[in-house]
Amino acid sequence: MIYLVPDMDAEVIPGKSAAGFELGILFDDFIKQIKYKNIKYRCDFDPQVDKKGMWRIFHRDEMTFNFDHINEISCNWENSVELVFDMNKLGKLTWIYLYEGYKGKLLKMLGIGDRLDLVKDEFDFDFYGDVHYLKYKEGSLHYGDIVGVEIGTNYLVEYSDEHPDQIVVGFGVYIFRD
Repeated sequence: MIYLVPDMDAEVIPGKSAAGFELGILFDDFIKQIKYKNIKYRCDFDPQVDKKGMWRIFHRDEMTFNFDHINEISCNWENSVELVFDMNKLGKLTWIYLYEGYKGKLLKMLGIGDRLDLVKDEFDFDFYGDVHYLKYKEGSLHYGDIVGVEIGTNYLVEYSDEHPDQIVVGFGVYIFRD
């Protein structure tokens, strides 16, 4: 049997896909095609002991302090790709997080390990909640629109003249809200 593994070179497509996975796929279909290990706690991973080439699955089912019910399943691949399925939404894939080791590019321009300012001529930056977003510049057909991908950097501050040397450490691809 051939098991489903991430495509570490796949393009990062906002609101649609990354690592070869389409947002919206169902967990029940995904789990039938993978080799995996269930873990009880998020920190139950030891790279010295755990096998490579196997998904780690963590089910988070809890109530927050303000009584929001979180019911999601995170599937991690070698600390480079994380798929998050929202079990409150029929088990649909709603987030794809990409980290070190992922080689695909966002908009065929920006990858993990690149300097954020690599795209400053084409985009402005928005900063919210410790992550950056690309925003189309004036004169663009999509002026003012945000590219719907979170961009994590090695700094937790907004890109600026004082902090221009930020390095991309991760992407978060998500389903756009209706």
